[in-house]
Amino acid sequence: GFPSGTAANQVVILDITEPYSPILLQNPGLLPDASGGVAVEFEAPAGSSRFALQYLPTMASPDPVALVPLPEPSDILVGNPLRRIYVTYPEFNSSLQPLVNHRGMGTYLLNPQAAFDAFSLGRNDPEALRAALSWVVRESPVRSPLPNVLLVGHSSFDPNNVLGHFSGNQLPVYYEKSFPTTIGELEVAVDYPYSVLLPGDELPDVRLGRVPAKTTSDLDKFVARQLAYEAIGSTLFNSSRGGYLIADVAVEFQDDQPRWQALWTATGRTATLLNSNDSNGAPEKAAIVSALSTAPGMALVLYNGHGNTNRWGGPNIFTATELNASTTQNQWPVVATFTCLNGYYAFPGLSSPSLCELWLFSDVTKGAIANVAPVGVDNYGNQSAFTERFLEAYGTNPSTVGAAFTAALSDFALDFPSNTATRHEFVLFGDPETPLFLNAVTGLSTEDWKTLNH
Repeated sequence: GFPSGTAANQVVILDITEPYSPILLQNPGLLPDASGGVAVEFEAPAGSSRFALQYLPTMASPDPVALVPLPEPSDILVGNPLRRIYVTYPEFNSSLQPLVNHRGMGTYLLNPQAAFDAFSLGRNDPEALRAALSWVVRESPVRSPLPNVLLVGHSSFDPNNVLGHFSGNQLPVYYEKSFPTTIGELEVAVDYPYSVLLPGDELPDVRLGRVPAKTTSDLDKFVARQLAYEAIGSTLFNSSRGGYLIADVAVEFQDDQPRWQALWTATGRTATLLNSNDSNGAPEKAAIVSALSTAPGMALVLYNGHGNTNRWGGPNIFTATELNASTTQNQWPVVATFTCLNGYYAFPGLSSPSLCELWLFSDVTKGAIANVAPVGVDNYGNQSAFTERFLEAYGTNPSTVGAAFTAALSDFALDFPSNTATRHEFVLFGDPETPLFLNAVTGLSTEDWKTLNH
């Protein structure tokens, strides 16, 4: 029973037969019990079967939690147009600061906890973060037509770290089903809804990217590569930096190579084709490492074929081993992989990092400046259609990788409005504001480029 001297106002009884609609029972009766304490009696409503009793003096007062404020955009932008939103937790701020300084005015830094406090009572919720992004865009007095949004942080199918694989703060993702395949539907972690922030349609309202950093060391490598890449823009305008178009062994992949070649060469750049035809992939591995490492490097590396989280190809033609064997410093490419699962970083406890993580977080002498990759599985017909629109976007001379990627997403959505699975599964891993340096302009400086880009 309860302690001797217990008063009726110290006992709460709830009828929880319907747990989402609990009923407070009034006027409980108190009487002595055999132990010298106090027993409680009450009249159960008809049909009720479950009750909860609480002795109030045993309840601890919760520690107060200070709400993280969500700053007004006008206070942050001070008259500048909104050009970008960086979404990250405070522990990453110092690592991200050099990139913030480099980008300059028009930057809104969004602490995810502020979004959760404002829109979901403090709970980690992707809809709360999306609501906050929408609010920042709508409340900015002036903004770029398509502001850039960079999500900086890891995520997981285990956001509460029940399995103990990752204990840091996580930026939430949306969980969806991948395109149905012969082996069923796979649950995947997608970001696409974060790009649809204004009413009216399902087309992107921002240029969205993610850097799935787990640690400050990851982010330091990413930022160092990004700043080094943009510092040497004048050399990256080199028209000899062509496209490297790789196809897996199956006929369906290789039959599309002439089409990709025609679309890519429309940009004024050359194309080198590699068709896999070896049972163990050894020649292909050597060829890819050489293409990545040989100056002046490749502006775009594109792969179509089978794949998994950490490899390309039926026979493995590219893995972490080949990535680490290549040297891409000062000639980092954009890598676009139209395959399965190369972006499946969010699965907890992967035995090795996904390729999308390796491209961004390898030593700065290696890796890519950005990676377009799927987080799920799909059939090749859908991925081929998206490849086509991605290369067509390159042909319009986009200034940034985010401009190319977002144009491809929009075109795919307009052409295949019912196929949300394919357009949702592709993620731009990297900063959408990354310049592509496709066509040189005489005398164009870094500051000139930044002005044109905005």
